[in-house]
Amino acid sequence: MVCIGKEIIEELECEPAKFYINRYNRYKYMPKNGEGVKIGGLPERVIDKGIPGAGLLAMILTG
Repeated sequence: MVCIGKEIIEELECEPAKFYINRYNRYKYMPKNGEGVKIGGLPERVIDKGIPGAGLLAMILTG
């Protein structure tokens, strides 16, 4: 397969008194015969296509 690019996904997270971003780099590959594009899967998210992480949502709900 030939790498044709990558997709970067960011997720905003929070620990007490500290915010940070988890970044997932997903490389895109295409077979040399040109049949389709393959990309790595993502970890499950609390909100589909949302940016907040589980820790940040828990802080908002309990605060």
